[in-house]
Amino acid sequence: MPYLGQGGNSLSNSPVFVYAADDWGFSGTLGSWFTDPPLSGRGFCHQTWTEFSSYWFNGLARGDDTNNLGMAQKLSTTTREPVRTELIGEISGGGGLSSHDRRQPLQFPDARNVMSFVDGHVSFIKIYWNGTEGPDGFPAFYEPPAGYDYKWTSN
Repeated sequence: MPYLGQGGNSLSNSPVFVYAADDWGFSGTLGSWFTDPPLSGRGFCHQTWTEFSSYWFNGLARGDDTNNLGMAQKLSTTTREPVRTELIGEISGGGGLSSHDRRQPLQFPDARNVMSFVDGHVSFIKIYWNGTEGPDGFPAFYEPPAGYDYKWTSN
């Protein structure tokens, strides 16, 4: 919200920032994954660190120079595969969760999420999960193998 000139210090009632299925309960295992900052209550959209949004920007540069994931400080025009490079998506997708499929309470293979891409299109895609439980297994920290319709890096 701050990027749109709106205050980010209070809960938004705008459906632009919140999707109805973002009702995660953070009183159990899922909440224990997040220690800095700690999560409480229900939904990513109720957390101050998310600016009260259900969505995230694929912008955090992570890793070293050989594994620099994300779009932080990168020009969209330099993206090699804009149709496959994720730009904004549901926070649950970055964690290997799915707000749309609650057959599994936590992470699971091919969790489906809504993601938007550098070229501007939006898709409901499956997210690769490497099988590592908890934050170390968050898909946003590694590229998916061949056969997936997305990637995190711009190169």
